Amino acid sequence: MLFLTKNIVGIFVIKDNKIIDKHLFSENELIENYVSLKNNLETAEEKRLKEKYKDAFVINVNSSEKYKKMASNILSQYKERARQNNIFLTKHDLKNITPESILIIQTIDAIDEIIKSVNLLAKRIREWYGWYYPELSFKIDDNVLFLKSLTTKRKESMGVAFEKEDVEHIMDFAKVVLRLQIKKEDLEMYLTALMKKFSPNLLELAGATLAARLIKIAGSLKNLARFPSGTIQILGAEKAFFRFLRTGAKPPKYGIIYEHPFVQKAKNKGKAARKLANKLLLCAKLDFYKGEFIADKLKSQLEKEAV
Repeated sequence: MLFLTKNIVGIFVIKDNKIIDKHLFSENELIENYVSLKNNLETAEEKRLKEKYKDAFVINVNSSEKYKKMASNILSQYKERARQNNIFLTKHDLKNITPESILIIQTIDAIDEIIKSVNLLAKRIREWYGWYYPELSFKIDDNVLFLKSLTTKRKESMGVAFEKEDVEHIMDFAKVVLRLQIKKEDLEMYLTALMKKFSPNLLELAGATLAARLIKIAGSLKNLARFPSGTIQILGAEKAFFRFLRTGAKPPKYGIIYEHPFVQKAKNKGKAARKLANKLLLCAKLDFYKGEFIADKLKSQLEKEAV
């Protein structure tokens, strides 16, 4: 059976536990294929070898551990080259990432982690406080509003009669989580200020959090500005894209830009995502190369082009 696999070193065709064909990446190719390698997308050489070996089974991130281990064992002879290529790309990353991209990425990561933490801790408090006053949890779905509504006193309830001191511990815990929520809101204002300073066009068209997540997935504003619009359209949908490559299932029509109101409201979401991606790419280019501010005009165009 034929296998085809790719790593940071190159693309390999394997048969009977031996490499029968390969293409090793040069340093220039590593830079040229940087976006594809970083996001596990298909390179030109990979496409060529797939066409040459049409019967080859592609081993990728979605393959079984058995196949991945087999490929790893065979490619172990290239460990030193893999290490050198990783060092080279890391240096390339550090040289090319801008301070503003670092600030934006770290801030959106912090916001996302707080969101996860607040939801997780609120779930714990709901269960804990629910023993005392279960009716309140049924009345209020929103976690933050629920935490703000906790009280040491309750009306008639079917809950367990905790002592006042016990309930106060739950209340103190809820206050800690609410402080996290306040910090999240503070970071969101900071993120908006960062985006206004460094990426005003993306901010206007996508909003602070969506724009920041696009920059995060791309690795930097510079990378985002150099992506083709088709890549921007599916950023965040890498798993679905791999499934498409591996099984021939339908390719994804959009990634995280689905969060944008223009896509959410559209009847034809795939077409809307394509239109939005084109304008997001233009915004990223204008912001990175310090061009003019035209996002308000692009936003108006989108509204007129609703699909």
